[in-house]
Amino acid sequence: MKHNWLNGMSDHIHVTGIQPIPRPEGYRRVQRVQVKSSPERLRRRYMRRHQVDEQSARQAIPDTARKSLALPYVRIDSQSTGQRFQLFIKHGSIEDRPTEGLFNHYGLSVDATIPWF
Repeated sequence: MKHNWLNGMSDHIHVTGIQPIPRPEGYRRVQRVQVKSSPERLRRRYMRRHQVDEQSARQAIPDTARKSLALPYVRIDSQSTGQRFQLFIKHGSIEDRPTEGLFNHYGLSVDATIPWF
């Protein structure tokens, strides 16, 4: 907090002093969900792997193969590729006890739970 790194966020957040932590309602897994949603990308991969032409790939993977999720997401720019993508987030059910586990670079986990307030 030595540097004023929140300066650009002042229109979006309200920073106050340290507050007491409330008692959690329970513990919940918050994890990333990925879906293969782009038929075009799947076709290109199919063409490379099976060494077929675009027509054959289009027959194998029609436009109706597109999948979508009804989950909340954030748009993120990849640091490794620079591409923008949607990171879908799934909230698990609320549990009585915390579970330990590993978290990924986004702070999400398929194993560990976090306090849910």
